[in-house]
Parts: sequence; structure tokens; C-alpha cells
Amino acid sequence: MLLSPNHTSASASKGLAKRWMLALIALTMTSAAVSGSTPAKLNSAMPAADRQHHQRTNCHGVYDLLVEKVAGGRALDSAESSFADAYEANAKARKPCPVPAEALAVRAINRDVINQPALTMLIEYVQQDDAAAHFELGWAAAQGKAPGADRTLAFDTLEQAAKLGDGPANYILGALKGSGQVLGPKNEAQALRHFTAGAQAGHVDAQFMAGLFHVEGVATPKDPKKGLEFLRRASEGGHVYATYYAADMLNMGKGVKADHDQAYKLARNLVDEGYVAGAVIAASALLQRRDVKQHQDEILHWMDTALRHGDDKIKANINQVRPKVVSVFNRMNAPPAYVPRERNLVCGQRTTCLVDSRSGLRSCTTNTDYWNGCRRLVY
Repeated sequence: MLLSPNHTSASASKGLAKRWMLALIALTMTSAAVSGSTPAKLNSAMPAADRQHHQRTNCHGVYDLLVEKVAGGRALDSAESSFADAYEANAKARKPCPVPAEALAVRAINRDVINQPALTMLIEYVQQDDAAAHFELGWAAAQGKAPGADRTLAFDTLEQAAKLGDGPANYILGALKGSGQVLGPKNEAQALRHFTAGAQAGHVDAQFMAGLFHVEGVATPKDPKKGLEFLRRASEGGHVYATYYAADMLNMGKGVKADHDQAYKLARNLVDEGYVAGAVIAASALLQRRDVKQHQDEILHWMDTALRHGDDKIKANINQVRPKVVSVFNRMNAPPAYVPRERNLVCGQRTTCLVDSRSGLRSCTTNTDYWNGCRRLVY
């Protein structure tokens, strides 16, 4: 059974809240820093499989950002002040967290909640089963950014966040349980359940991992078609390696029906992102089309792009294949060569008769008339 909000209760969250209140009594105000910045775009032979793509943002990270601003002696503007007031009022009234304006939310992307007032306020939201609040508390503690919270409390809180359907919590727990580090022996079945729950919550990295598990048959029977659907969703969410993996599957027909048109489109997306592997797949996809003659120039263009920017392995492969492709194109484009055709002669029969002048006897012979009676047959 997949993890879902149905697996939790308000009483569990209230119990965690009490444990957190005790843990945070001695916590003092500390300075915070934005964490988890988006990695710089790479330009290499292969996309990095372990690059994180999910952009986490929620009301709690926004509030922590504003707490830090005030602690630094800077005044809030009207929009910031309105949000902070609403956040605090809703917490006390046991109402859902207010939705921050997009401009505020963007500033808090991938921000960890680590300031004492914000961490304390999270406890108010934990008591109303706020999944993101559970995650932020558990994640801060797991990273040692919430003094007074032990490891057990950290992971209990993350587990509760996962049960409430939080995407980041399910992804992190899936990664930990799948690796066999921190949380005991490796448990790939539990990892898949977490990745699937995270995928359902829209976490693009969880979608990618769920796709891999189904394609490779990890903790579940191999199902490339189902895996490709998860990869599609991750790719649509901007996951570069999911795009590469799906393009390769479709181009080579690995467990799914080959689709060279879609493989080409995905490959072009990879090229636009600066990945040489996209040029290789684009050339391969075009080479396998029925109308390959119409794409000769572009095929050679992508091969040359790979030769200019690829690593040694890619260059070696292209250098081996390109001459053969050029040879095929040369034969394809050359004028029709002269091919001698077989010409047969069909000759008629001619009868010639002679009369002996002495005896008067007449003798006739019938022979093939090579001189007059032949005609050509051309095949």
C-alpha cells in the first residue's frame, strides 16, 4: 500500500509537537543562510544522474526568510509584513498556512527553516497536520540545525511528513532507505513506496527514481512502459537525466516501442541545455527514420557537434561511425551508375532447298537464319 495522508492522525502530530517544544526550549537565535541553490548548468558528455532538480518552496521558508531579515535590522515592506502577520495569526488560529505571493515564494526556493522563531512557529502548524511543517522541522533536525532535537525526533518527524504526503520527505526517506545508510539495512521495497508517494506529490526527483525502479525492475517486476511514464513526468518537470534516459529508451526501443520522432525532440531539448549526449541521440534518431535522405545535412551536423564538444569516448565512437555514414550518403546521392543489361537474340528459322541438276532430286535443309531473321530482346 502506498504511503498517503490516510496513514496519520492529528494525535500523532500533537505528540510530535510536544516533543519539539521540549527540544527547542534551549534553542537561541542563530543566523540563517539560503541552502540548496540550483546547480550551475553543465556542459558535458552525460547529464549528472545525481543532480537534484526539485525546487522546494513553501510558506514556512518564506516566514524564515522574513525572520532573518528582521533579525538583521532590516524593515519589512508592506507585502512582507502582511504575509508575516497572516502567517502568525493563522498559526495561532489553527488555520492553514497562507499562500505567499510568487515574488516572496521565489526568494525562498530550497530554503531550510533554521531560525528559532520560525522553528517554534512550525510547531503550531505541525499540530494541524501541515505536511510541509513536519518536513521543515524534521529536515532541520536531521541536518543538525535544530539544537536540542535528537536523531530519533528528526526522523520520526520526517516519517510523519511522508505519511501526510509531503514530496520532499518521501524523496529523502526513499533515498536513505534505498541506500542502506543512516536508517538501517537497505530496503528497496520501502524506498520504492516512498519514491512513488513523492512522485504522486509532484516531486520530480522522486518521479525520476520511481521511473528507474520500474524500468530496471528494482523491488518490482520490470515494467519499462510504466517506468517511462514516470520519466516523462520528471522530464516535463525539468529533470535533465530523466530526459536523457527516456530519449535513449525511445531511440533504441528498450522495453518500449521505438519512437524516433519523440527521441529526436527530447535529444534537441538536451542540446538546448548544453549536453553533448543530446547531439549523439539526435543524429542516431534521424539515421533511423525512413526519410533519412532528407536529413543528411542535419545528421552530419550533430555528429560534428559531438566531435567538437564530446569527451574522448564520444569522439572515438563518432570517428568510427561517421565515415560509414558518409559513405552511405555518397552512394545514396551519386547519379545512377551504368549497369550493362543482358540482350538476347531470337533468330527465326530459314529453309533452303537445292535441286540436283543431273538427277533432279530436291533436298531441303532448315537452319537458324542468323543473317536476316534475328531480333533483340531487352530485359
